[in-house]
Amino acid sequence: MATLFTVSPLRDEQMLGFFKPERQSRIRFVEWMKTVDPFSVRERWQGVYVVSYLDGHPEQIHFSGL
Repeated sequence: MATLFTVSPLRDEQMLGFFKPERQSRIRFVEWMKTVDPFSVRERWQGVYVVSYLDGHPEQIHFSGL
């Protein structure tokens, strides 16, 4: 059973399915958020986060859901 009111990263298979093997940029993540229903990724009252990259380095953490 999943814990309510928590956030967790996308699972590896979700990352590969959504972003392929590349590290996602902020722009790519924002475009992804426009097309995905957050509740298809996590159950209600759970969140997800994704780290975006710039020049191969972590740039920003993006949260969705809950």
